[in-house]
Amino acid sequence: MSVLSNYWMCLLLSAPIAQITDSGVNSTILHYQGMPHAEPATKQHCNINLNLCHCCASRWCPHPWKPKYSGVDKSIHLEQGLPREQCHDPGTQGAHPAADPEQHDKAAGPAPVGSIYDLQRNQTVDVTILGGVLTLPHLIHLHRHLFYVVKSAGNSSFNFENPVLCDTVMMGTEEGNDVVIRFVADNPGPWIIHCGFAAVLAEDIKNVARDQDVPESWKQLCPTYDAFKNETQGQ
Repeated sequence: MSVLSNYWMCLLLSAPIAQITDSGVNSTILHYQGMPHAEPATKQHCNINLNLCHCCASRWCPHPWKPKYSGVDKSIHLEQGLPREQCHDPGTQGAHPAADPEQHDKAAGPAPVGSIYDLQRNQTVDVTILGGVLTLPHLIHLHRHLFYVVKSAGNSSFNFENPVLCDTVMMGTEEGNDVVIRFVADNPGPWIIHCGFAAVLAEDIKNVARDQDVPESWKQLCPTYDAFKNETQGQ
C-alpha cells in the first residue's frame, strides 16, 4: 500500500520519439488529499505493463455472444487511409475545399453507400479495423457507444470470455495486425467512429475563425435546431 504523499505517474507511449518524461511530458501527479501542493520527490522505481486485453476485475463486462470471429449479426471491415489531398485549412489559399457533410434522412430509406453504415436496433456487430496503414499507433474512438475489444493490436488471439469494455482502441501498425471490436446496437442515433487525433482537430481548435460563411446545404441540416434561440441551442 502506498504511503500518503504525492507521486509521479508516467505513461510512455510506444513510439520511440514519445518515450520521454522531461518537464512533465507524458506525466501527471497523483495527489492524496491533505498532502502539500508540491511536486513529488519520488523517483521512478517500477514499471507496470498495462493489460488492456481483459476486463478489469472491478468492472462487469458481460459478453453473451457466440465465442467466434464474426459470430454476430453484421460484420464490417474498415481499411484506414490518410488522403492528404483532402486536408482543409480554412482561409488558406490553394487548400483543398471543404466538402459538405454527408446527409442522411433515416426515414427516407437506406443510407448512401460509402462512409455510413446502417445498423438495425439490437443487432450484434463486429468491426474489424485493418492494421498496417499507418506506421505509428493511432487511437480509434467511437462516439456515443461502448464496445468490447475481442482482439487488440499486438495480440494474435481472440478473447471472447472477458474482453475489455471501452470506447477507444489502438489500431495495429503492421499488416495483418488487425483489431476487432464488438458491440450491440442498442443505443439509437448517429454514431461516429474516427481516428481521435483528426477528429479533435476538427472539433476542438479554439482559434479557428467563426465568421466564415458556410454552404447553404449546411443550413438545411437541422431546421428544428436552428429555430431555437441562441441561448437554448445545444441544451
